[in-house]
Amino acid sequence: MGIYILNIVMLIVYALIFLKSGTKQGKKIFCFLAALNWILISGLRGLDVGADTRVYKEFYWDYTSLYYSWKFLIKNFFTTYSMGVFTDKTITAGEPGYYILVKFVQLFTENYQIFLILIAVLFMIPFAVWVYKRSEYPFVSFLIFSCLFYAFFAITGIRQTIATAIVVLIGQKYIRQRRLLPFLIAMAFATLIHTSALCFLPFYFIYQIRVTQLIVFLYTGATVVAFAFKKQLLYILSIATGYVKYQNVYQNAGAYTFTAILILVTVIAVWKRKLIINGSASVNGEYHALLLSLFLVSLTFVEPSAMRVVQYYSLTLVTLVPRIIKSFVPEERKFVLSVGSFMLVLLLLKSNPQYLFFWQ
Repeated sequence: MGIYILNIVMLIVYALIFLKSGTKQGKKIFCFLAALNWILISGLRGLDVGADTRVYKEFYWDYTSLYYSWKFLIKNFFTTYSMGVFTDKTITAGEPGYYILVKFVQLFTENYQIFLILIAVLFMIPFAVWVYKRSEYPFVSFLIFSCLFYAFFAITGIRQTIATAIVVLIGQKYIRQRRLLPFLIAMAFATLIHTSALCFLPFYFIYQIRVTQLIVFLYTGATVVAFAFKKQLLYILSIATGYVKYQNVYQNAGAYTFTAILILVTVIAVWKRKLIINGSASVNGEYHALLLSLFLVSLTFVEPSAMRVVQYYSLTLVTLVPRIIKSFVPEERKFVLSVGSFMLVLLLLKSNPQYLFFWQ
């Protein structure tokens, strides 16, 4: 727990030093230092920090020179897309790009800790650039990440962390520019790492649809239907993305706290819609991402792993929430910022996350 609280204290210090002036240089330095915090926290974590950290180490060692060769991996890469299956069933079919990435990294180092640092760099650098360019309040953006999203993108996930960096943090640039081919190329690379990236493909086509009162009404209706028929929706999406294994039904499943946050943010965002969007296509796209997150979070009440899909869209909270805060008049803004920050930290404290460095 201590390292996460220390990180937030350091974010406050960075903000007081570099953001108070309101200069671009100060904003740039803050984003760099905030990202560096998470690169170190993520990259230096012990094997028992994060549900999959130890498992991924076993995979990592499987791909050293002592085991799978380049010839074997390349053969299975083409086999996947010519026959739809791997010749070796011990490898996860449909995501051969990750294993080739691992093998490429091992040309330079077989040290797993360095690999974790590299993954953190691959995600946090694009994230910092995204926040720098898109966020009205970088401190709020990193606070949201440090309380809501860190566990998945900095502690647990590796493959989807890379895929998200490619298709969301980098790929959204091509969506805003309406450049379909570069976006599809980014999508192809991300899908090679984690097939779930396919769920972000529709975002390109709905991004510029104006979020009117009618669109909000349609999203609301679709969300109600999604919660009512969540099992059927999960089945359709699992088939479409190739994740048939995620068709299980769990008792007492559901991201209740995260769903409540999405509902609260959505209500305020819809209330402030005209003021926030104000003709901006990119902010309009952030609204679509928020509304899609609420629609898709219904799946977590059947299969918790469906949060993987939600994360591609809900990460937009990092840039949309600061816009919502700015939409309030200055007198209200400080109150909203203070209450929101307090609630986020309270959620972090309630979750009581544990952390150990790799040498502990």
